[in-house]
Amino acid sequence: MDDSEIEVEDCLKNYERDIEAVFGRKIALALIAVNFKFKEMGMKIILKHAEKLLSPSTTSDGGFNI
Repeated sequence: MDDSEIEVEDCLKNYERDIEAVFGRKIALALIAVNFKFKEMGMKIILKHAEKLLSPSTTSDGGFNI
């Protein structure tokens, strides 16, 4: 999937720069896309990333350390 394939609404072109910094431009664009398919894909990627960060194998004492 290329960035040019993701159609976004004109009023939302100034997407959140923090999202782009953490997850990348494609995910930031997907979250403000017109097509819900892209929004769903973006959320799934964010969820997988969060699950990896919060898994017991990545925490040292069983707590949630990000």
